[in-house]
Amino acid sequence: MSALVDFHSKNGRLPLSEVAGSALKCARNGFVLGAEQAAIWKWRQPDLVGTNLEKFFLPSGNSPNAGEVFHNPGIANFFDYLIKIQKDPYRDAEFVNDVLIRMKDAGIPWSMPEAMESPKMVEQVICRKFDLFKVWTIGRQGWGHTLIDILDSYFNNYWDERFSQDIRLILSISHAVLGRQIADKFGTHGAYCSNIEDEIFDRSNMNFESLAELIEKYARDNPQLFQAKQDQDTTALAVCDNEENFVSITQSIGPHFGSKVLDTETGVIFAHSYQMDNRFSPSSPDVTELCPSILEMGNKTIALGAAG
Repeated sequence: MSALVDFHSKNGRLPLSEVAGSALKCARNGFVLGAEQAAIWKWRQPDLVGTNLEKFFLPSGNSPNAGEVFHNPGIANFFDYLIKIQKDPYRDAEFVNDVLIRMKDAGIPWSMPEAMESPKMVEQVICRKFDLFKVWTIGRQGWGHTLIDILDSYFNNYWDERFSQDIRLILSISHAVLGRQIADKFGTHGAYCSNIEDEIFDRSNMNFESLAELIEKYARDNPQLFQAKQDQDTTALAVCDNEENFVSITQSIGPHFGSKVLDTETGVIFAHSYQMDNRFSPSSPDVTELCPSILEMGNKTIALGAAG
């Protein structure tokens, strides 16, 4: 939100009320629920019972169906305040203080410095050149490293002719993701790690037949990870313009419906990060640098980005 308001103040041509107008209209008048949203709502309905989300998100005692209009009037209050003060409400001390009081009453501890200060990002740029294209990734707290790991494995390994292109791709993806999991397990960098820096695997001697067996065993031992329904709760958009400015925008509140606690004044559901499952404290939210991975192919430059 801060980046959006800052960008608008420096480069915006329309008034902020018009920029935020569509979102404000949806908040005040409601919006038609899509099929996928309705399915997730129905799936998560038992999780909402007994929480303060129940009144707003289970109208008439049940989750709304696709095609019905859903209202969240608190969000309209948030946008009204945004337009009034012309800055990110979460960088406004008075607004944040009131939110903190409501969070404390809801059992979610936070402090003013933690709420007002943005954590320092790591900042890192890595570039890999391939025969037909180049890829850059920025930051080490996102998935760009893993993307380059996949490309390294796919294009820069000696492949036995028995492996089809599909199998090569599957093994390259699995190799990169497995590297993240092993790095996380041994605490080399934390949850967002990559083989690029540490070379946890030596690709030149990698036995992909053994890796395939390991992946197959992992799938057998962890069937819950391959169920049809999984949390897919982060949305991410990567864009670039004709002047090669790159921007990523993301939204994630953790598992569906976040902490299951609604701030009724603003209509915002408080987040619940994945780190909070193991280490809940005011300082425990995940810190993520979500920057586009940048692809240069011929005379085209493309922004790549998606949630993990």
